[in-house]
This record gives sequence, structure tokens and C-alpha cells, in this order.
Amino acid sequence: MITRLMASIALLHVVFLSQCMAQEAATTDVRAIVERSLPYIQAGGREWRNDKKCVSCHTTTFTTWALNRAAENGFAVDEEAVKDWNEWSRDWSNHVAVKRRDEAKRDETLLAENDSVGQLLLGRPGANTQADWVTEYRGFLAKSQNKDGSWKAGGQLPLQKRPKRETQEVSTMWALVALRDSGATDEVLLPALASATEWLGTKIQGKSIEWWATRLLVQRAAGKSDAADLIRKTILEHQHEDGGWGWLVAEKSDALGTGIVLYALARDGAVTADAEVSRALLFLKQTQDEDGSWPVNGTKQNSADDVTDTATYWGACWAVIALAEFVESPPAEVEKGIVN
Repeated sequence: MITRLMASIALLHVVFLSQCMAQEAATTDVRAIVERSLPYIQAGGREWRNDKKCVSCHTTTFTTWALNRAAENGFAVDEEAVKDWNEWSRDWSNHVAVKRRDEAKRDETLLAENDSVGQLLLGRPGANTQADWVTEYRGFLAKSQNKDGSWKAGGQLPLQKRPKRETQEVSTMWALVALRDSGATDEVLLPALASATEWLGTKIQGKSIEWWATRLLVQRAAGKSDAADLIRKTILEHQHEDGGWGWLVAEKSDALGTGIVLYALARDGAVTADAEVSRALLFLKQTQDEDGSWPVNGTKQNSADDVTDTATYWGACWAVIALAEFVESPPAEVEKGIVN
């Protein structure tokens, strides 16, 4: 009896050590993927900024978001450069094309830029919801809600290869997530949620995996556990055999769709050891190019079948943003990180 008991204890010890080693290996892989991608993201962000000099096409907001998460998790990024990115992307004048900048007005610009404003709030450095700019941008995001409860999809987003209504639904759901995440009070959030919920309706269908991911976040945050559980189940059923998801449900896996799903699953409580997460991480590891990017077909109708620079860049940023959710933040790095 004692011998069998000792053997059982020894077996459990071996299993526990194996699990710990697997977890450590997974964490190491995540860090390696991010480290390879960061130079690509930083270089691509600089090139876009120097060439376009504009935030409003929803590219540099993801640069800012990805770099903030990397800095907070102890990756080798220049803190001054990250601080500069934050300041540049929050400067309202940089949300206007250069040729229109002289005639632009601040309030009108920020009210019209709800997608970019929401992305900056979600990607803000640290967990600070009291910074002056956060309070201000959160106010603009709340005010930009349409009377019917929706938020407008701006820039190039309405040209995407999914129904225009779905694109607007996704913008609406991201706005709700950003309001809650950035510290909106119930006085602001609950009426916005009620109005948006009525506009969104009760349908459970989406052509893009981004629709499913944002729907999961909104339903879970609203306390609708049964609906959120069903959506999460559907998302996992859409996972391809290679471990990834396509940005469009019916298309092949890419870093854009996989990154968005991993981000949503992480916020919904998923961990690295989950089978679906492990498969997705392996997909990202195995398909990453040497330059740190992943090829992604364009999200617009006119580039649906071709790999594009913009979609590829979004894919890399979303991969890093998501992977940061599965890396434990080093306390010392967070202490000295940018918090405003």
C-alpha cells in the first residue's frame, strides 16, 4: 500500500513538473514571437508616420497599442520612443490629413474619429483611467455615439470585404469595450450600452471573426453569461485545423484574425495552457516570417485576394497585442513604464 502510494505521489510530481515545463516553454515561445515582431512593427510605424503623417487610417493607433503592451511586459523597446508615439498619436491635429490640417477643428475631428479614439483608449499605457487625456477622449467617444445607438465606422473601414452593417456593428462594439475599459461611469456607460444593444439586436451571426470576438467581449461585460458562452463556443468551433482563425470566418488562418480572437479569449479568462490557445500560439510561431510579420490578405473588397502591407501590418500588431495578454508583466518594468 505504501509503495503504491509513493508511486502515485511520484507520478503526480512528474505530471506537475511536466505541466510547469510546458507552461514555461509556452511563455518562452510567446516572448520569442513578440521579440521577432517588434522591429518590424517599429520600422513600419515610423515609415507610415513619416510618409502619411496621419493617425486617422487606423494604422499608427495599433503601433501605439502594441508598443505600450510590449514596454509594459519588459520587452526591449525605447521608452522615450514609446512616450513619443503616445504623444504624437494623441495629438488631435495628427488625426487630420496634412492637406486639410489648417482648416480642421479639434472637437469636430475627435468626434469624427471614434475608431481611432477607441483604439487609443484601449491601447493606453498602463491601467490609468484618470489621466486628463483619457477623461477627455472618453468624453469624445461617448458623445460620438449616433442617436440610433451605433457608432460610425470611419476611414477605410466601410470599404472592407464584409457587409457595411457588420463593419458598423464592430465599430459600435469596440466603442463599448473602450468606454468600459477606460473607466466610463455607469451614468455614461449604461445608457450607451442600452442604446447600442437595441441597435445591435439579437442576431448571432457574423461574417468576420472580429464580429464574434467583439460580441463576446460586449456580452460578457454586460453580464449576459449564457449568450457569451454560446459565442465563445462558436468562436472555438471556427478555429481551423492549423490552430488559427481567418479575419473572415470562411477564409484561411491569418495573424489578424488569430490575434483578435486571442485578445478576446484572454480578456474572457483564457490562459496559455488552454488547448485552443496553445494551438493558436503554435500557429503564430510556425507561420511568422523572418522579418517578424505574417502575410495577411487585404481586408478591403478591392484587395480581398492579395496580401497587402496594411493588413499585414495590422496582423503583426494584433498578434503582439494579443500575445502580451499571455505574458506575465515583470513588476519592476511596470514600475518604471509609462503610466499616462
